[in-house]
Amino acid sequence: MIRRNFCLTPRFAAPTYGGYDVEQVVRPTPTSTDDFHDLAQQVGALCYRRTRNGPEMLLITTRGTGKWMIPKGWLIDGLTEREVAERQAWEEAGIVGRAKKRAFASFSYIKIVGKDRKLPARVRVFLLRVRRQRNHYPEMSQRRLAWLSPQEAVARVKETELKRILILGGKILNEANP
Repeated sequence: MIRRNFCLTPRFAAPTYGGYDVEQVVRPTPTSTDDFHDLAQQVGALCYRRTRNGPEMLLITTRGTGKWMIPKGWLIDGLTEREVAERQAWEEAGIVGRAKKRAFASFSYIKIVGKDRKLPARVRVFLLRVRRQRNHYPEMSQRRLAWLSPQEAVARVKETELKRILILGGKILNEANP
């Protein structure tokens, strides 16, 4: 069983971002060393670009349910997690860019597999700065894409933990030049 704890992140001075509390970022906390083995492991990319109006984040729709999400996928033998994040961004959204060397956050969600199977999954998220976006890519006919401000992205997603990841990503992008 996984216990969810709130982790304080004191490096952020502003207590809220887009109306949400940034100081409480949910991270799954294992109650034993075996707890994460019950979760399917995935890797995701929080793709971003800089505009005159500030940073924008990319959201895509899932193929099965049409919910807004970040590009993500299963681990691939022979590739690092960073390389998987870059590949998923390409396959699902036509993104060409470079992910940071380390994941900056993770979130858990329930993945719908097939018609009636639900699978708990943990996604390690990498910031990925977009160099360009291609018009043609493998899953272009299966998904919709949206470039949104961090606040708009938070409002669009349904998963609470992903909302918190987007808030944290927005704070990082507004404070620095990753």
